[in-house]
Order: sequence, then C-alpha cells, then structure tokens
Amino acid sequence: MGLFNRKREVGSNFDEKKADEIFDSIGETNEKKASDNIKKDISLTKDISSLLKQAKESDDNAAIGIYEKVLAMAPDNIEAYEGLSRIYQKTDNPDKEREILKKAVMKVSGPKKENLMKRLKEL
Repeated sequence: MGLFNRKREVGSNFDEKKADEIFDSIGETNEKKASDNIKKDISLTKDISSLLKQAKESDDNAAIGIYEKVLAMAPDNIEAYEGLSRIYQKTDNPDKEREILKKAVMKVSGPKKENLMKRLKEL
C-alpha cells in the first residue's frame, strides 16, 4: 500500500471487508491526486523555465509579454521581475521599473532584496 495506510479500526456494526474496500479506495484516490499534482508542478516548472529562456532571447516588447505570462503563472518568480526591471531600465521607463521593483521587493529576502531596494532608491 502507499502513503495513506493506517491502522483500521472498525466498529461492531460495520462490515469490516466493506470498510477496508472504502478505505483502500480513498487512499488510492488521494495517492493518485498527489501524484497528479506533482506531475503538474513539474510540468509548470518546465514551462516557466522554457519561457524565461525564450524571454532572454527575445526583443524587449516580446520579452515583456513573456515575463508577464510567467508572473501570471508564478507570481513569486523573481527572475521575471528582474527581467522586466532590466528592460524598463534599458528603455528608460522609470515609472514601470519602480512599479515592478516594488512588487519584487515583497517577494524576496536577503541579498536579492537588498539589491532590489538599492535600485529602487536610485530611481
């Protein structure tokens, strides 16, 4: 059996065989859902990684759209925030850069946060 095995206790008015069947069915369903969720997470991670690579190889306008798509899929993806910030800095759009940096600062800690805060103060 899998992750959801437990010691079964059956009351006197229950059919032990039927209770075992129900419990096994629930456990198998939960294991399948967990496995399916892990597969979806892996697929999403691969999709995001592919999009980030594509953004780096694209022109600025296309990259902005790609980074925004990544953030729609993974709102905490700091790499997408950093990419947008670089584009807005390069294209001299301080208002957009400031907006992105403020969002990014809320998502990270440590040295990355310090670097983002430093850039934000420079604007």
